[in-house]
Amino acid sequence: KLAREIEAKRRNDLFMAAQLGVAPDRPFAEAVKLFLKRKELEALRTVNTYEQQLEWWQQQFAKVSLQKIDEGKIAEAISKKASTETHQGERPSPATLNRYLSALRACLRVAHKDGPQIRIVQLIV
Repeated sequence: KLAREIEAKRRNDLFMAAQLGVAPDRPFAEAVKLFLKRKELEALRTVNTYEQQLEWWQQQFAKVSLQKIDEGKIAEAISKKASTETHQGERPSPATLNRYLSALRACLRVAHKDGPQIRIVQLIV
């Protein structure tokens, strides 16, 4: 019975996306997994850096679906990051904050390509 319900929901989501343009709610964590899976082909150092940065974003958007991530939520999260101290006792540099934003943009871009119903948030910092 559960398998039938899951299959029916999946078919309904596909129909809604294809025919009506309504995107199903997908968790941010799903987008992170997809992004990291695609990045595994690159250098290990790059993947480890992305993992660290996206782990922080996952903490910020733990209970937020992809459709609900907007410029305001991103700006709020990055300002929180800017006000925290690093392990060296300093605030993160603007370059560090931009790297975190770049990782988020790249992840959202992959999620968008995977499912065009996800809108890309444009953020200029």
